[in-house]
Amino acid sequence: MVLPTFKATQIFDRNNLVEEIDRLLHRPDADPHQPQSIALHGLGGVGKSYVALKYAQSKRPELDAILWIYSETPTAIAASFTDIALRLELSGANPEHSEKNRVLVLSWLQSTTAKWLLVFDNAESPDVLLRYWPPACSGLILITTRNHNLAFEPAGGGLEVPHFDSQSGSDLILHLLRLNISQDLAEAESSSAVQLSERLSGHALALSTMAGLIHRRQWTIQEFLKVYDRDKERIHLRSLDAIWHLSFESLSPEAFRLLGILSFLMPDSIQYDLLYREDMVDLPSLISFCTDDDECVIPIPHPLSSFPPPPVSKYVLITVIRLWTAISRLLELALIKRERGTGSLSIHRLVQTQFLFFMDVSQRQAAFSHAATLLNIAFPNKSRSSHQMYDTWSVCRKYLQHVLSLIRAYSNEQGLASPLRPTREFCELLVRCGRYLGEIGMYSEMQDLLDVALGAYHAWEQRDEFPLVLADLERHLSVLWLQRGDFRKSEDHMIRALEIVEKDAATNIAVVLAPYNHMSNVVASAGRYDEAIMWQEKVLALSDKIEDDSMKRVALLNCNLGRALFLAGRVEEGKSRLELARDQFTGSQNWAMLAFTLFSLGNLYYFCESDVDRAEKLYTEAYDVWLKEGQAPTNEFVVSCLYRLGCCSLEHEDFTEAM
Repeated sequence: MVLPTFKATQIFDRNNLVEEIDRLLHRPDADPHQPQSIALHGLGGVGKSYVALKYAQSKRPELDAILWIYSETPTAIAASFTDIALRLELSGANPEHSEKNRVLVLSWLQSTTAKWLLVFDNAESPDVLLRYWPPACSGLILITTRNHNLAFEPAGGGLEVPHFDSQSGSDLILHLLRLNISQDLAEAESSSAVQLSERLSGHALALSTMAGLIHRRQWTIQEFLKVYDRDKERIHLRSLDAIWHLSFESLSPEAFRLLGILSFLMPDSIQYDLLYREDMVDLPSLISFCTDDDECVIPIPHPLSSFPPPPVSKYVLITVIRLWTAISRLLELALIKRERGTGSLSIHRLVQTQFLFFMDVSQRQAAFSHAATLLNIAFPNKSRSSHQMYDTWSVCRKYLQHVLSLIRAYSNEQGLASPLRPTREFCELLVRCGRYLGEIGMYSEMQDLLDVALGAYHAWEQRDEFPLVLADLERHLSVLWLQRGDFRKSEDHMIRALEIVEKDAATNIAVVLAPYNHMSNVVASAGRYDEAIMWQEKVLALSDKIEDDSMKRVALLNCNLGRALFLAGRVEEGKSRLELARDQFTGSQNWAMLAFTLFSLGNLYYFCESDVDRAEKLYTEAYDVWLKEGQAPTNEFVVSCLYRLGCCSLEHEDFTEAM
C-alpha cells in the first residue's frame, strides 16, 4: 500500500459518495480488459482527496495494492511513480531514474494478476496524466481534480464532490469538536452549528478550520458566530475569506512566519529536516530555523515589520520549543497536518493560496526569502573532490519539488505591481538546482529553470556584487545547449561566462579552470580540435601556479586534453593523457569522469587504431562503471555506450547482439 501522508481517521460521513464511486467503478457493462476509472471533481477544499482516501481504505480487504500518486505537477507524479517502483521492489527500479521507473510501474500494472487501485491526487493536466495512464489491463483508477474535463479524458466518467448541506455541515462541526474536547456539546449549540454551516456554505476545509479555531480559543459556537459576524462586517469579506482572516489573525508571530514559509513549498510532503538542521547554528549569515541548542538565530522579522530583516543584532531568537509551539498552533487550527511516522508536514493548497493573499507585500517577500534561504542551506553543492553532484542526487531529489514550487510562486508574481524580489540565496539555489537537472538529463526543466534564474539575477539589486553567480548561470546554459547539439549557442553563453570570470582571474586563478575546460569541450564538439587543445594548454599553464591540489583538477585536465589531442590526430599523445586520467580517476569519487575517460579511450581504439576488441572492452567498462556507481540507466551516456557496443557487434558480424 502506498498511501498519502494524511490520515482518514476523522473523515466524516460521505458514505453515499463512497458507495457511488464503487458503483461507477464496477459497472456490469464495463470492459474487463480496460481499467475502470472516474474523476472526483469539485472546488478546492471540499474534501475530494479525503473521499478518495476513504474509498481506498474501504476497499483494502479486497485489493492487493493501493497506490497513491501525487499528480499536481510532472515532477510530483514522476516522484510518486519512483516511490511506487521502489516500494514494489521492481527489478531495475532506481531512485534516480524517473523515466525507467514510469515504464516499470506501467509494465507491472499491465502484467500483474494483483487487484490494484490507483489514485491520481490533485491532477490538473490531461497531457501529464496520459503519460502515466495504464495500458490495457484490469484495475481501478480514481482521479481527484478541480478540472471537471478530466471526467471525459482520460477518465471514463466523473462524480462531483459537493459541499456539505446545512445539516451535514453542522454534524461535521459537532463531530470535530467532540473529538477535540472530549465532551458533549450542549443541545443549544446545535442551532448555532447549523447557522455556521450555512454561512460557510458547507465548505469542508472551512468547517474543519473553524472547528480548530473554536477549540483553540475555547469558545462556544454561539460566541464564535458573534466574533465571525462582527469581523466579516468590519473587513467586508465574503464568508470563506472571513474565516481565513479569523484563523490567520489568531496566529502567534512564530506560527505566522512558519505558515508563510510553508506556503511557498510543495504542499504534500514537507520534510522536517528542511526546518530542523543541527548544523544551521554554524551558518550565521543564513537562516538557522532550529537546532539542538537551547536557542538559535533566525533572520526573520516580526510579521508586521518591513522587509528586509533588521540587522544581525536584532535577529529574532527562537528556541526549539517555540518551533514546536508554532507547529502545534498550526496543527490545532487545522492549517497543516503532520505524519507521525516521518514527521513530515503537509498543507492544503487552498490554505497556501489564501495565506499568500492574506500577507501584505513585505510579509510575502519575507516568507519567500526565508523559504529560499532554508532550501539554499538544504540543497547540496557540488563535491569539492569530484567537482560533480552525482553523489548527492538522492538529497537533491528530496528537495527538488520544493525548489520548483518556489520558482513557480516567484514566476507567478512577476506580473504584479509589487512582485517578489530575488535574493542572493534564491539565485544561488537556482544555480545549483540547474546543475543537478543537467546532470540527470532533465534538459527541458533545466532550460525553464535557467530562464527564470537569468531573469531573477538581472532583477536582483545586489547583482553587481556577485558577478560569478551570473558566470555560473551562463556556463550552465552553455552545458545545456552543448547537450542539445546547438554548439553556437553553447559557445555564445561560454564567451559571456569567460568575460566575467577572467576579471577575477588576477586574484583567483582557479576560477577560470572549469570555464576553460568547458570551452575546450565546446569547440572540440564543433570540430575545432586545435582550438580545444589551446584551451587545455591554458588550463595546464595555470594549474602549475595553483598550490591547492584539489583545485587543479589534474585528472580532468588529462582527460579533456587527451580527448582533444587524439581528435586532432595526435593519437599517441592523446592515448598517454587518457590512460593517465584513467589511472587517476580509478579509486576516486569521480566515477562519472572515470566512465567518460574509458569511453574516450574506447573511441580512440575504435576510430584511430581499428582495434574493435579493445574498444569493445573499454565501452563495456565505461557502461559498467556508470551503472554500478551512477545508477542512471537511461542517461544519454549509457545510450552512447550501448550504441558503440552495437557498432562493435556489427564489426564482428554478430547482428543479433547488435540489435
